[in-house]
Amino acid sequence: MKRLAIGAVAAASLVLSPAAALAAPETDTTTEKAPVATEEASPAAEGEQVDADKKADTEGEKEADKDAAEMQEAGVVTLDLYNLTDIHGHIEKVTSKDKKTQVVTVKEAGLAAMSCYVKKAKEDNPNSQLVLLGDNIGASPFTSGSQDDNPTIKALNEMGVFASTIGNHEFDKGQDVLRARIAGTKVGDVTYEKVNFPYLGANLKGMEEIGAYEVWTSPSGVKVAFIGALEDDAPTKVFEGTFNGITFEKPVKVINDLAKKIKDNKEADVVIAMYDNDVKRSYPKMGEYVDGIMGGDTHVPYYFTKEKTEEGREISATASGKFTDNLANLQIKVDLKTRKVVDSQAIKITAEDVVKACPEGDPAVVKVVDEAKKISDEKGAEVIADGVGNFYRGKLPNDGENRGTESTIGGLIADAMRSTFTTLDGKPLDIGIINAGGIRNDLLPEGGKVTIKNVFDVQPFSNEVGYVSMTGAQFKTLLEQQWKELDAAKGSTRPMLKLGLSQNVKYTFDPAKEKGQRITSVLINDEPIVDDQTYTVGSVTFLLQGNDSFDVLKDVKDTLTTIPDGLDRDFFGKYLTENPKVQPRDAVQSVGVTLVDPKVDGMKVTTKVNLRGLSFSGPGESQTKTVTVKLGDQTATATVNNTLEDKNAADYSAIVTADGVGYLDQPVELSATATCGDSAKAHLPLTVTDDKGNVLVGEAAGLGVDVTCEGKTDPTDPVDPTPAVPTLDINRDKVAQGDSVTFTAKGLAPEEAALITVHSETVVVFAGKADAKGMIEAKWTVPSDFEVGEHLARLTTDNAKASVKFNVVGAKVPNKPADPLDPNKILADKIFKGLLEDLAAQKDDANKVTTGTTTGKPAPKLAHTGTEAMSLMAAALLFGAAGTTLIAVRRKGAK
Repeated sequence: MKRLAIGAVAAASLVLSPAAALAAPETDTTTEKAPVATEEASPAAEGEQVDADKKADTEGEKEADKDAAEMQEAGVVTLDLYNLTDIHGHIEKVTSKDKKTQVVTVKEAGLAAMSCYVKKAKEDNPNSQLVLLGDNIGASPFTSGSQDDNPTIKALNEMGVFASTIGNHEFDKGQDVLRARIAGTKVGDVTYEKVNFPYLGANLKGMEEIGAYEVWTSPSGVKVAFIGALEDDAPTKVFEGTFNGITFEKPVKVINDLAKKIKDNKEADVVIAMYDNDVKRSYPKMGEYVDGIMGGDTHVPYYFTKEKTEEGREISATASGKFTDNLANLQIKVDLKTRKVVDSQAIKITAEDVVKACPEGDPAVVKVVDEAKKISDEKGAEVIADGVGNFYRGKLPNDGENRGTESTIGGLIADAMRSTFTTLDGKPLDIGIINAGGIRNDLLPEGGKVTIKNVFDVQPFSNEVGYVSMTGAQFKTLLEQQWKELDAAKGSTRPMLKLGLSQNVKYTFDPAKEKGQRITSVLINDEPIVDDQTYTVGSVTFLLQGNDSFDVLKDVKDTLTTIPDGLDRDFFGKYLTENPKVQPRDAVQSVGVTLVDPKVDGMKVTTKVNLRGLSFSGPGESQTKTVTVKLGDQTATATVNNTLEDKNAADYSAIVTADGVGYLDQPVELSATATCGDSAKAHLPLTVTDDKGNVLVGEAAGLGVDVTCEGKTDPTDPVDPTPAVPTLDINRDKVAQGDSVTFTAKGLAPEEAALITVHSETVVVFAGKADAKGMIEAKWTVPSDFEVGEHLARLTTDNAKASVKFNVVGAKVPNKPADPLDPNKILADKIFKGLLEDLAAQKDDANKVTTGTTTGKPAPKLAHTGTEAMSLMAAALLFGAAGTTLIAVRRKGAK
């Protein structure tokens, strides 16, 4: 590390900061002017950045010294405001080795090196401070997570953190545990390490332990106010009820209003927003009293120097990235006379350069980390499976996490969610799902050996598991809700959260369609999903409660059943134990298909087909190199672009964070001719096969183009627009007393309500609905004392009538009297007396209505209660509810 040769502390506070020497700034660029692509962030992800691996040459150092001298003479102080975000308990150094070159790269510096770097920087420039942007703990690796994140808090306390924004992950174990961390007290059997720095959340109301802002007075006398704020979508990222009693105000308004108040009251000269949100979307909204902004949450590194806000002001902004992959410095220069900010810069210091500057690390933090590692190594060394392949989360160009693309680890966990537990009555689940945010690490078992630590690192949240019941239509809606609105008020700050799905689920989507209409097919076990069929879906209860803005799951939350005796990682570990040789999938389960401007000329169809989401994104994972697209009997082959940057991605940047990885640069053109059979329509199916022979889109998906055949009539279409006339037939025209006949009604509408009655004695033979073909078959046994002679059977609907005559002859076999306690008869007597009276009243001979008992007593005269207003549909439903298929209504004592 280069040290500044300034003797006096006072002088040191007025000159170029150590970050200038350590990070060697060379240019002042922005995204729009000259983006700099690095391993840590793509051009779309970064504004002005200064990489610590680009050391200034001698001339550059001389220029820096010259600038420092000029600043000193001008009375300008440099404030180096270092910040880290989304540490998530990553306290250890992480490296990777290139298999070909054997070059070792530092991916995460670890907190010991970070602490050493910042402490040395403070020595070089006492006008330096360190703050955090939240999510310091939670979803942590095994080393810290298995010890309740106490090691992380211990390490941060040693680092001398001034303040931290509160993140949603600080609430992972609930408010009681967070309060215990702040106080250093005990909950249950766990004693929590006391947090020695304040948590800030100005827009959170209802938890007094969380402050709004802190003011730091630098050695130069310049006062800096740090305002903390948390995005108001936080309740969608944690278990329901976690924020009970806490309300969220709009963070941007709170920050801007509070900044004005602080400056109006002369509490601080400089105001910095510590806003745990996507800083790329936040910095333009900062008002005139905010001098700089730090962000987080997205795990993407952002470095913007003097960008324009919506008001046209210049502002610099940083988001370090995630874990300890970078250290950010929001450098602010202040005129000591006017106490105004005269310059600012966003400086990125990579993990590689932090470790180069401090290879041994801060001894105090090294001790904390070493102790934690010793304990966790003993706990996590047990091997539970041997022979497991490598499974990755979705990747960004900088090797960061991508929650918008299909991943092999997501599919693996979803398979575990489907197959390792059943419903409480022992039935297998239909579908397994998992949210991308619930997967916190890749599964990369050394030598194929999976340990308890590996499983914990993948699923560290200690979620319960369970299942819900939902219809096929609701499951389609669930898939539609993977695409998010970039609006915290509507529950998401990411453009897509791709669900991991069990291997028996496939679907296609059209990214060109409007949000909410993109799912074009869903297959369960290679069969189209049925909209009104119920499916059982297993996952972690966090997701099944509708969190991560999967709102349709809230509609079925009443069906949520929690599985006892196990957490998510227990069932995941069980799956790996039962499948110790499991390997990543060879093909994706979801594919984007867009038919571009299909044209039909007679029987000939010409169209262009665009495809995306064809590959996985992890190192060495299956990638589709070419696809064969088939329309009807015509095929075309196209090359797949598997780069992770795509100008056509459904996102605000050039990084594929939605719609999946692997796409066609240009649509393929296909021309096919349809052949008509007996149908009025011909379907040209569209299929897609990859270069390994995997069918990515099969005919079962139902995609393709329909062609109308001239001169043909679709059997499902009515040939005659005139409605069919209902008919009523009887299987024989002569029947003996005590014998049975069958009445057949045809020509009704499907499920149309109808009555079949027999006269001159009024008997209800059938009351109900026709079947799906518009038919009714009703069997009727002629009572043994039924009047001999000619009778009329009548079919009545709300819209039509039909009848048939038949003759009753002498008794064949005496009929057994009906049980006077028959519940069907009793129910009919109570419900339908008015209806039957009306039916009888319609007869010309004004016969009286009597019930089908054998007492021989006349039925009592009933009051006319307006039953003529009762529709046949209502009557049919009532009869159906009673389970009645035959009710005899007879005139008593008429002979």
